[in-house]
Amino acid sequence: FAELVVLYRLNQTKDLEPLAREFLAKYPNSENAEQASRLVGKALIDKGDQKAIADFFGELYTKFPKSETREDYLFTQAQATFMQAEFKAARDLYEKLLNDYPASLRTEEVRYRVALSHFLSNDYKNSLASLNDYLQKYPNGDYAADATYRLAFIKYQDTEQDNSLEIIRDLEARIAKNAADPAAGAMLCLLGDVYQKKEDIPRALQAYRRAVFSNSAGDVRQYGLDTATELLREAKDWKGIADLHGEVLKERPDDPLAILSANWVAKARSREGRNEEAAKTL
Repeated sequence: FAELVVLYRLNQTKDLEPLAREFLAKYPNSENAEQASRLVGKALIDKGDQKAIADFFGELYTKFPKSETREDYLFTQAQATFMQAEFKAARDLYEKLLNDYPASLRTEEVRYRVALSHFLSNDYKNSLASLNDYLQKYPNGDYAADATYRLAFIKYQDTEQDNSLEIIRDLEARIAKNAADPAAGAMLCLLGDVYQKKEDIPRALQAYRRAVFSNSAGDVRQYGLDTATELLREAKDWKGIADLHGEVLKERPDDPLAILSANWVAKARSREGRNEEAAKTL
């Protein structure tokens, strides 16, 4: 076991797992069996094999019923199951966490994960209920912005009634509170879609532009940039295109989107007959 501790401190994961498994095979009832098992778990997490992680931590949860870290085992199993897109199985584990550990510091995240599992299963009825429940309990929670976006998305997909005004109200209010949240870009893009559907192009363009300069993932920001560009192109507003993409080049020159923007600025300048400026941009 001392060898295991040394390898752990040296962060030698490759050698750690086989030695820990060998130790457990020889000394399954050792007082250090749980610690050795956790070292195997760490090695599996480092490898990123989600199925192996879920299976192993499920075994730990069963094997050590009196462990002080048993909640950690169940949570890790749930997370690894979720990462495999086994949403129903993950939800069952999350709900067990809520029932067995009601005072857990993870309660907010677990409640959100339950809602997210419904959403990703396309179970919109239960998504609405669980997302609303989350927001009622945690109106300023860590996942409130994302929950607001997903609720608005479900309402946007409703073909039986027009929820535009409600969606705009909810998204605008949340964006005002959480403008720096990674979910802000998705909210802004959805807001732009709603305004575009209502044929309010100026507000749609404003929302898409704000999404481009949000802290969201690149694919979300690119959606905002591409959609705004297409609206401007349809309006033959080449100056607007040059201004939008020029701002990307100015504000975020190292952004992967800057390459796309340089091409659009050059194209816009050429359309305006400013070929020398277009060449300099490229």
